[in-house]
Amino acid sequence: MGQEFSLSVAWLNLDSVRAELEAVVLGLDVWQRTLAALEGYVEDAHSTYVDYLNGSPIPGHGSLKNPSGRLAKGAYHTRRALLTWAIGNSADYAKAVEEGAPAYDMKQNLPTAPRARRTKDGHLYLIIPFRHGAVNTTRLKAMPRSVYALAKTMAHSRSLGSPSTRLSGTGWTVPKFTYQWQGRVTKKALLGAGLSDADARRYQGMVRMGGAGQTTYLTFRVMSEKSKPGSWVRPATPAMAPLQTALEVAWSKARPEVERALDADLREALGG
Repeated sequence: MGQEFSLSVAWLNLDSVRAELEAVVLGLDVWQRTLAALEGYVEDAHSTYVDYLNGSPIPGHGSLKNPSGRLAKGAYHTRRALLTWAIGNSADYAKAVEEGAPAYDMKQNLPTAPRARRTKDGHLYLIIPFRHGAVNTTRLKAMPRSVYALAKTMAHSRSLGSPSTRLSGTGWTVPKFTYQWQGRVTKKALLGAGLSDADARRYQGMVRMGGAGQTTYLTFRVMSEKSKPGSWVRPATPAMAPLQTALEVAWSKARPEVERALDADLREALGG
C-alpha cells in the first residue's frame, strides 16, 4: 500500500518561534522528550493497525471479513527524518483493504499470469489453491467442524523433492512440483456429514498438506478462459480504513503527551 503519514512539529502553531526553532532543531539532545512521545505514538498506531488486520473491530467500520496473517505481517513503520515517520504495508492488496476496490473480473489476468497453463485447444487456465482454517483458528476462516472431522483423519499429502521447471502457457519458466497425494474429502462424505450441496461443493476435494505441526488444508479450483461469464469476479469491497483509523485512535491518546513533551523541549531550547 505504501500509505504514509508525517509527524511534524508544524502540526502545532509555532510561527512565533519559527526562527528560534530552526536554529536549535539540529540539536537533537534537546528534543528527546518530543521524539520519545512521537515514537510511542507511532509504535501504538502500528500495533493498533496490526490488531485491526488480525480481526479486531475497526471503529466505524466493523471487522475485516477475512483477516490475513500475510496482511498483518506486511505492516511496517519506519523513521524517515528528524520528525517524520511512515506507517505502511507491503502486501499487494493492502491498498484495496484501506481504500476499497471496485468489482474486478479476475479472468482478465490470465494472459499475463506467469503460472497459467494452456489446454490442447489453446485456452489458458490457472489452478488456484484456497486455504481453509482448522477449527478455532484465528488467522483464517475456520471450516465447519463436520468438515474438519473428515479432513483431519487423512494422511498428509506432500511435495516430493526439489521442483523441476516448466514453460508456462504465457511463456514464463516456473517451478514444477511433483506431489504424493494421500486422499481427498469427497462430496459424498460431505453430504453424509450434513452439509448443504453448496457447502459440499465448496469443500469438495480438500487435501491435508504438510506434516506434524505444519498442516495446511487446501482445495483447488480452476479459473479458465472458458469459465462462465460472471464467474471469478471479485466483488466490490468497501473501504475499511484500518490504517487511517489506527492513526486517529492512537493520536487521540498520544496528543496530550506529545504536546506536553513539545512544550517542555521548546522551553528548554529557548532558555525558558
